[in-house]
Amino acid sequence: MRENIKISIIIPCWNSENTIARCLESIVANQSDNIEIICIDDCSTDNTVDIIDSFIQRDRRIHVFKKHEHTNAGDARNHGIAKAAGLYYWFIDSDDFIAPESIEICLNNIKKYFYPDLIIFPYKKITGQGYERHTIHSQADTNEVVEIKNLHLENYYQLTSPEVWNKLFKSELIHENRIHFQSIKSSNDIYFTRAYMSTTKNYLYIDELLYFHDRTIANSIGTYRGLYLNTIHANQELKEYLIRNNIYKEFKKTFLKSYKSNLKHELKNTRKATYKALYTLIIFLIDINLRICSLSR
Repeated sequence: MRENIKISIIIPCWNSENTIARCLESIVANQSDNIEIICIDDCSTDNTVDIIDSFIQRDRRIHVFKKHEHTNAGDARNHGIAKAAGLYYWFIDSDDFIAPESIEICLNNIKKYFYPDLIIFPYKKITGQGYERHTIHSQADTNEVVEIKNLHLENYYQLTSPEVWNKLFKSELIHENRIHFQSIKSSNDIYFTRAYMSTTKNYLYIDELLYFHDRTIANSIGTYRGLYLNTIHANQELKEYLIRNNIYKEFKKTFLKSYKSNLKHELKNTRKATYKALYTLIIFLIDINLRICSLSR
């Protein structure tokens, strides 16, 4: 089974006719037969599905599944998980693209490092002002498997941002722990990534730029900003998950730090005074909890 390792690439699509070809071209340029490409169409009203169908005609690794109702990227990703057969899942947005040889690099590292629970790599964000490179927050353990038990858990979530595109997730852990994406328009990767990280025993950081995230597209899946209630909802469900699995005490400090960071990111451009007042109150309460954590150590 391990000799037949397969990565399931899951792509949620919605009105992506201007970008889906670029996305798929970058993936099919990787020649490995050990992958499947699963496109989940979220009821597009443009030519997205026709473009995907044209790729299917020349590449048997691609499959498309059409949802019956338009919802959001999180729900589409859940549909993709239900269809996927791979040992690892890579969630790629239809607006984005990957580097040449990226899949081969991932497959080689999976085998070389004996199937780590989580794989992380840098990504480059494309903005109207140019490029921004995003990487792991500590590069001390580049290209080696790091055991979670050897880390200070109070900073564990701060190791990497919650975005899913620059990570490979082990399907077995997702299904065993019943981890899912929340069906919300924004922040649906917060719960998924942090809950998943809480189940892992190790991770591998590959210091090679494999992913390009395009923020210049008007209907980009990642452009829903300012929906601060989704951030609160995501973190509340994450807290409930940690409590339910009797690990909240272990992850409490890193959870609170992450919560604070998520809110800062979501509300930094908010102009409404009500939102800013609410943010100030929530940050105050989180800081109190962090101080209590420090005093109780």
